[in-house]
Amino acid sequence: MLLEALVGMVLLGVLGLGLSYATARILAQQRYANTQDLALGQMRFALESQGLQALCGGAVGPLQIGAAQLTPTLQCQTQSVSVTVPAGGGLPAMSAPITSVVTQLRYATPGSDAQATQLLGQGSVVIQQ
Repeated sequence: MLLEALVGMVLLGVLGLGLSYATARILAQQRYANTQDLALGQMRFALESQGLQALCGGAVGPLQIGAAQLTPTLQCQTQSVSVTVPAGGGLPAMSAPITSVVTQLRYATPGSDAQATQLLGQGSVVIQQ
């Protein structure tokens, strides 16, 4: 009977360790999600206040997350887009190419920046249309 109780306690201990590990992983992912949300909000603000030309031209300010200031690198991905309007309503059909449409803004923190990796996790934060 004592042996059965000991086996039961060991099984409960293993179950408790597994649950505490899962809880720690969930909390870490929640922290990354919160800080990435802060970074995304600052990216949107910079996009609205400075515009695409300034951001893609290299006028990138630091991201302020709590007490940390992170200096990100910005990559602008452009694509050529063609707009076609069909004929109708007495207007002729028109087609016009539009160049340099920014379709993706990516803030990436350097891999050597341990503070950025600790706050945002690995990878980069992307605004894409």
